[in-house]
Amino acid sequence: MLSRRRVAQFGQAWLPMPLKRTPGTQHKVPAIETVEDLRILINQMRDYADAMGRSDPIDVVMSLRMFPDDEPNAVKAERIEELAAIGVTQVTFNGDGRDVEEADDHLRKFAEEVLQKFDRGSP
Repeated sequence: MLSRRRVAQFGQAWLPMPLKRTPGTQHKVPAIETVEDLRILINQMRDYADAMGRSDPIDVVMSLRMFPDDEPNAVKAERIEELAAIGVTQVTFNGDGRDVEEADDHLRKFAEEVLQKFDRGSP
């Protein structure tokens, strides 16, 4: 809660980290396993901002690591749409690969199969 309040008051962006619920452990931050978990936290942050009278936007940057790594790129594109619908403004992802060539291939496929769907005409 504290980080979301600080972002609402002072920050330009919030970068929450996916965190699994682990039975028997306690964390100082809430678990973020699902889009619904994240939606609740984004709404809380925006409520804090509204209560403080803040009107300028707050970017939300989320890692695609919250989803299974082996999902096809078409599903990843759907996931990005889900995240955008709840207020995520940017996503990050890892370029997997055992070597540079494999990582480069992974990034190229992601760009062709996912990023092209979200081209907003920016340079």
